[in-house]
Amino acid sequence: MRIGIMGGACHWTHWGKPYQEIRQETPYGDMADVICAGKYNQHDVFTLQRHGGNYQLLLEEIPWKANAYGMYLQKLDFIIHLTACGSLRETDQTGDLVLFDQLIDFTKRRPTSLGFPALKKVTYLDFSKPISEDLINFSHQVFAQHNITHHVGGTMLSEEGPKYSSMAESKMFIRWGADFLNHTSCPEIYFCRELSIPVLAIAMVSNKIQTTWAILSEEISSNIVKFKHLMPSALGLLLEHLPDQFEAKQLDVTPYNVGDFELRDKNKLG
Repeated sequence: MRIGIMGGACHWTHWGKPYQEIRQETPYGDMADVICAGKYNQHDVFTLQRHGGNYQLLLEEIPWKANAYGMYLQKLDFIIHLTACGSLRETDQTGDLVLFDQLIDFTKRRPTSLGFPALKKVTYLDFSKPISEDLINFSHQVFAQHNITHHVGGTMLSEEGPKYSSMAESKMFIRWGADFLNHTSCPEIYFCRELSIPVLAIAMVSNKIQTTWAILSEEISSNIVKFKHLMPSALGLLLEHLPDQFEAKQLDVTPYNVGDFELRDKNKLG
């Protein structure tokens, strides 16, 4: 299978295996970084650091459209979206992994659709189930088998950033039904789904917001470093257990072409 991995610098990995760099051109301009393509357990794995190779891109500088479309051009069977998050739940602990399944987009200035030239006709997109239930169930089985602490389900709310939420905002998000907060799931997951790519989303809890209602950058950075080994290990287990017959056509993909949906011919997009 051909699997894409999109994450931040703390999730970067190719497990010490050789890889080649692909500098992919897109109709939306340059991607954040080269795509690193390698093999893992007979699978073709394509990784991208959304903030750039040196984690140099600010949130407002991330080329969301180019990143998603460049990964789409690799003809992936599915994408694994990786992120750190703050938890609004009292039961979660730092270092826990979360297989969240729903999104709330609280960003304000980011694009919400790829638009032209990927979409060539007027369309309306259904994102009622943005994340693949089949991939969540598969990951849950693997993590449970290997005693990896994780939680299944939950709603991720993406803020604009770089500021963290106020206490009042966090309490409002809880009333909305949000379980976790981050800065990067929207619009990245939306764009991948818009391009017909099934998505598995994995978050690592970097801080517990309800503990003190304070969000400290030092705490988050410290916990990301402390638990940075967890994500590569978890990804390696998933790739080792991914069956060859688990093809993309078997994955549940919510239809989103409520209107007239058509991708432009990628061969004509340069």
